[in-house]
Amino acid sequence: LNYYDTHTGVFTHISENTKPLSISFTNIQCLNLSDDKLWVGTFSKGIDVLNLKTGQCKHYERNGQPNSIQNNDIFAIYTDSRNTTWIGSTTQTYIYDPVIDGFQVFKPLDGDFISDIFRRQKRIHLVYNLQWRNCKV
Repeated sequence: LNYYDTHTGVFTHISENTKPLSISFTNIQCLNLSDDKLWVGTFSKGIDVLNLKTGQCKHYERNGQPNSIQNNDIFAIYTDSRNTTWIGSTTQTYIYDPVIDGFQVFKPLDGDFISDIFRRQKRIHLVYNLQWRNCKV
């Protein structure tokens, strides 16, 4: 992953071995920039959230806890206009809850492979099992 700082004009390479910013895996499936946080979805290693202002990184992966993600294969991340961050995996859709610093399963799509999440015409769209689905939120 290469990060370009528009203020300094400098590129920074970020991988598993770089410090202070590092990511858990270089097989990146999706990126989502929300304020100063870059969400990185990986294949088989969960989610990394890089705080570009502080240089800190938070890693989330399946750990058996009730509010952890239950699948480490992350293919879609999207933050909507209400600052809700949606996560799509190969088996579930999650909504990040900053109060608990964890994830809640979005039950209407439990069990579906979410390959993309985006906003169009004031609605959240999720691409699941190669089909579109509109979600009112």
